[in-house]
Amino acid sequence: MKKIKLTFIILLIVNSLTIYAQRHKSNIFTESDYTTDTLRMEGYTYICDTLKQALVTLRNIEDHPGREDLCYADGTPLEAELATSLHLDAVVITSGIDAHIKSIVNNAFSQDQVESLEGGKLRIELNISSSSGEITDVYFTYLVFDGYANIPIEVYRNIEQRFKNEICFELTDLGRKLNYCLLSWSQCPKGRAEEVPEEESEQGTDNNSGLKTELGGVITDRGTISGAIGKGSNSLIGGKINP
Repeated sequence: MKKIKLTFIILLIVNSLTIYAQRHKSNIFTESDYTTDTLRMEGYTYICDTLKQALVTLRNIEDHPGREDLCYADGTPLEAELATSLHLDAVVITSGIDAHIKSIVNNAFSQDQVESLEGGKLRIELNISSSSGEITDVYFTYLVFDGYANIPIEVYRNIEQRFKNEICFELTDLGRKLNYCLLSWSQCPKGRAEEVPEEESEQGTDNNSGLKTELGGVITDRGTISGAIGKGSNSLIGGKINP
């Protein structure tokens, strides 16, 4: 338990410093602090940046060359209050969006893989278009000695693709003014549920009842969304939900 808490604290501190440096255009970490590996897979390429031989960040290099400084769309820097906030209210997050995002991450990992993680948390960052609400970039961050380093790249690729194909956000007034929207959270994957006999599955259960969001943004309690129209037949969109 102590190891898990220490790991999470270290991850949170370093991630917070990284976001702070990004928003302030400061050089808390320089290029010499990173080592970069290129992972060429079949049909896609991931970049693996390791900070101080401790913190690993995975991303799809085909999206964008790298993080951009977060500012207003016209290039104006954020006000001090916004620049120091780790969670900008740039997108609307319903309980349905929250549940679907976490479900995508949970179902990407097998139960054996979850056991190898020993309770460690994965930090996920979404870069969101300030014009369409679509996800443009996905960053995965974890400590180098965590079990996530042994998880196949295909698992992260699956999460990335599902996020982009199934999730689209409603933007707030602030979100529309930014050059992009930033959303991040930490999650301990639960793994894919074990298959149950058909007669049991027909009874159905509500696994999302009482869900409390851990994501930044404007949080609304509108229940689980089902069959909402979006980017594809199973897409979920934050915003006003009609009965």
